[in-house]
Amino acid sequence: MVLQLSYADAPRCTDLAQRVGWPREPAKWRLLLEMGRGFGTSSAGAGGALDSMVVLTAYDATCFVAMMVVDPDQQGRGLGRTLLEAALVDAPEPALLYATSAGEPLYRRLGFQPIDHVVKLEGVTPDVTAAALATARARGVRPADASDRDAILRADEAAFGGSRAALLSAILDLADRVVVDEQGGFAVRYHNGALTVIGPVVADDEDAAIALVDAAGEGLSGTWRLDAPVSSPLLAAHVRGLGLADLGTFPLMSRPAAPPPGDRRRYHAICLQAFG
Repeated sequence: MVLQLSYADAPRCTDLAQRVGWPREPAKWRLLLEMGRGFGTSSAGAGGALDSMVVLTAYDATCFVAMMVVDPDQQGRGLGRTLLEAALVDAPEPALLYATSAGEPLYRRLGFQPIDHVVKLEGVTPDVTAAALATARARGVRPADASDRDAILRADEAAFGGSRAALLSAILDLADRVVVDEQGGFAVRYHNGALTVIGPVVADDEDAAIALVDAAGEGLSGTWRLDAPVSSPLLAAHVRGLGLADLGTFPLMSRPAAPPPGDRRRYHAICLQAFG
């Protein structure tokens, strides 16, 4: 039987994610289960350990499928397909997801097709130089304030291809640093457990995106992550120079197949693969 999951189920979700080698990410799970619809199965009963899970987050023009996980001891029984088919019954289209290599065959069988790719980059404290920060300031990059919020939401909607105001507002509330530029670009930095994420990043071009990321990285310590579409190779190269390593390239898949929504020329770093 497919179960409906709520934020109260976050511990069970993070336990299952950890069993497949994923980190515990409290901020992400709170956003997913408060803003999206969680589904799962459990052979141990309604309150027992989860055998599988998936979360769908609906935006005004699409929905995002995230955290599709099957317990290693339960794989090969068709559990993932059964769960995802049930979750997608009433989901708005197109349905989008970022696929792992393990999940991509299942998604293809269910009618998803690759339409874009993103590079996952992760590393330790960025070495943002004083010269880079001076360049960012010269380009008009500055810390955002409350008066910038509506403009940030509009810029994200245009670049992403639909409103996700509730999600982005929640992320802005979590953020410890948000920067904007004079052309309506922005970058958000927020903590997801022990990991700091920079994204989304929206900008007129890659040079502007680089300046925003440098400014967003000022004073950052610890492990951080940025996921850049393959259409932003200069930004990806720049953050590699700051010490980030490639952790893989992941396809953005759509059902039905359709061009990526929004103005992807301005979308230089995604929010997270779970959110798009």
